[in-house]
Amino acid sequence: MKNLLLTAIAMVAPVLTPQTIAQTPSLYDCIYSYETKGEHKGKTVEASYNCALRIGDGLSKFYDYSSFKVDSISSVPGIKDDILNEYREMEIFTDNYFDRAIVTDQEKGKITVDAPIGLEHYSYEEKIPAIKWNLTAGTDTVCGYVCNKAEGDYQGRHWTVWYAEEIPVPFGPWKLSGLPGLVLKGEDDSGSHRFSAVSFRQGNGMISERKIPNVMKISHDKFEKMKNKFDRNPMNSIPQESISDITVRKDKGSRGAILINGIRIRDTGKNCVPLEIFPDDKTDEKQKSSKKRDSKDDIKVIGIHTHTK
Repeated sequence: MKNLLLTAIAMVAPVLTPQTIAQTPSLYDCIYSYETKGEHKGKTVEASYNCALRIGDGLSKFYDYSSFKVDSISSVPGIKDDILNEYREMEIFTDNYFDRAIVTDQEKGKITVDAPIGLEHYSYEEKIPAIKWNLTAGTDTVCGYVCNKAEGDYQGRHWTVWYAEEIPVPFGPWKLSGLPGLVLKGEDDSGSHRFSAVSFRQGNGMISERKIPNVMKISHDKFEKMKNKFDRNPMNSIPQESISDITVRKDKGSRGAILINGIRIRDTGKNCVPLEIFPDDKTDEKQKSSKKRDSKDDIKVIGIHTHTK
């Protein structure tokens, strides 16, 4: 199977066919474990996410695994609505959810990032980051592939990655790309972020855009700073006057989900470890804790109701 995949990659990798993302089939799918480690109120807090990288002809998309499963099941001919809705429910009830979608378009030389921030959805476009990778000595084996080592800096963090030349595509998790092989593992030198591939296989489905109306396009820096600020204290960052409805939903396993105006809001505060660091965007938690109320106190609740799935 591995040899068949590598043969197929060698045949299609050099070809960059102009096509829209909505028409691009996934040739390969790589599933990653994404782990973060940070500090919250003086304690070390760790979180784990499941993500997926879909690789097409000159195109890739990195996003949450639960959304990947929705896309995969949606592409099955004749899929019944009740089955599709079950997968959408699982997506809603995923607590540790990687809510960014990063599309890398090799032909256009750009990436597009989108994510919800509060009750709105935002996106930005930028050139593919020109990370100056330093190819260094050292190898590792990930998912059965021998990987070479490289190091580089991006947006305030120093990254060490392992890439597989046997898989000759220049993609990787998040924005870790531009090497002569698929990045299967990467971590920053602070130990705050770690991506590790757990599965690489032939693609099954389409690389599709998220169909979200009224997406607001803003700059890269504004997007990331807004996202970092919101993720530190989600409930406190939503203007009370914008809240018209709060729904508390529970699944069969008693997991809860809070939806404000129909949008799932996750309590990301304690797990917030920004991937990108801005010098003027530091957070002094000790100072903030004395000035801000707790994220769940004093929220004006309008039209709250409970729904059990």
